[in-house]
Parts: sequence; C-alpha cells; structure tokens
Amino acid sequence: MKKSSKKTGIALLLILAGVGVLILKGVSDTGVYYRTVSEVLIDSSLLEERGVRISGEVEGGTITYDQQELKLIFVVRDLEEVEKTMKVVYIGIKPDAFDADV
Repeated sequence: MKKSSKKTGIALLLILAGVGVLILKGVSDTGVYYRTVSEVLIDSSLLEERGVRISGEVEGGTITYDQQELKLIFVVRDLEEVEKTMKVVYIGIKPDAFDADV
C-alpha cells in the first residue's frame, strides 16, 4: 500500500470519527425526556432539569400570551390522570405551533 493512500485512509477515518462524535453530542444535548404532569407534581425537582418537557393536554381557554413580556401561560392536564393539572409559565417567543384549536 502506498504512503499517500495510507495517509488518506487515516485522514478519512479521523474525519468520520469526528463527525460521529459531533452527532452523538448533538443528540444527547437536544434529546429531552418527556415527563408527565403526575411525575412533576410528585417530584418537583424534575423541573430543575435543563430543558424539561411535560407531556399532557392544554386545557381550553387557559392560554394567555403577553407579547410585551414574552410570557406564555397555560394549564396542562395529565393524559392518564385527568384530575391532575399544573400551571405552566413559558418565557420566550410563542412557538408557531402553539395556538388554540379553532
């Protein structure tokens, strides 16, 4: 095997390994486990996790958005234990997909 083809093979292998590491890091940073309303109500320390997501159903008529303060407030209900609800306050630009059903 020629020296130049060995160097090319090693360089290609290093590039592929680097890309693999970047992909794994990106997935682990953005992959967030969904919590249920019941789980959060039982253990409020779950809210301290970076980027916690809560699965549930938004109660109709509870959505308010203050465009000046970029504050979105709504109540979410657990999908299995429908009597369990929690108030959510989200600070930031309202997501496009977050509109009341028409």
